[in-house]
Amino acid sequence: MQHLVAKFDVKLPHYLIVNRAESDELSYNTRLDDFDIGLSLVPLLDRRRKSANKEHFSFLISRIIIKVSRMESLEPPPIRITEEGIKDYSPSQSYFEERLPKYKEAALAIANKTVRFFKYKLNHPLLREFNPSEDDFQNPEWFDELGQQFKHGITHLVLRAIPGLTTSPFGSKEFTDHYDSELQQALQMGVVADLREEIRSDAQTAIFEGNFRRAILEMAIACEISTKQMFFGKSTTAGTAYEYLEDSGRVNVRVTELIDGVAKQSFGESFKDIYPKDFRNIDFLFRCRNKVAHRGEDVFRDDKGIIRTVDLTMLEKWWDSMEALFLWLDKRRDSEK
Repeated sequence: MQHLVAKFDVKLPHYLIVNRAESDELSYNTRLDDFDIGLSLVPLLDRRRKSANKEHFSFLISRIIIKVSRMESLEPPPIRITEEGIKDYSPSQSYFEERLPKYKEAALAIANKTVRFFKYKLNHPLLREFNPSEDDFQNPEWFDELGQQFKHGITHLVLRAIPGLTTSPFGSKEFTDHYDSELQQALQMGVVADLREEIRSDAQTAIFEGNFRRAILEMAIACEISTKQMFFGKSTTAGTAYEYLEDSGRVNVRVTELIDGVAKQSFGESFKDIYPKDFRNIDFLFRCRNKVAHRGEDVFRDDKGIIRTVDLTMLEKWWDSMEALFLWLDKRRDSEK
């Protein structure tokens, strides 16, 4: 039997802000499945400040140490010395590589629980959850219960997929010579993103971070903003009337109604008639948005009544349909000028 400890040194995405006595031990223990877990918050005491109305200094946390331990039925094999006097780590490498996934899974779970606590309970900004491919979870240090470190000769390198290069682009465009003049103009004039572009960018980020629920909400918001600004711009009489009715709670028109029946009545053409597949995807997006908003679930009921769970392939189709809707709306807006 061997008490095995894996120590993960994890750099946080952003600082945690602490106000308490510097002598406090910022160490916490818990259990996860059959693992004993130790969490330590590592302070930066050289960056601190004292407010007149507070008893203690405020200081920052930039790293956390997670120690994951349990009893193993087998001990790590000893390092073998070859006839040439070279250390052969291969037996111990196999031992630790076999055990790493479970220890890493436990460390990742604790790291994300820590991030969620500070992000959502204490409202610390700019924090994000970790994913399994983060470098800090690949190469822990291994110890026994007495703190004696095991040497194993393992170094894991992770080559992560680059969003937009090796994964679905979701609107990302490569910088080719076609864009040289546009970049030159941007350097001179600057770039001002409208609200739709900002929210679309946030949705793209959420997709690549694996946060499908947030992506669905933001894609739907981008569609709603673009559609309602097209039909009810503030400069129009319709916009003024709509704003009055909306403020008084007397109107609640859906995006799918606007781009179908209302569009046909107003412009003589319907997005649904011209792009039926894209219209169906937009409809599914809003059905799913409602489930996310009301129940926190990224599911929806399709036209056959079947409950479907959103996956990356489905999001890619919805993204393309969202872009098709934007192009259609922009063309209609240009034609009305």
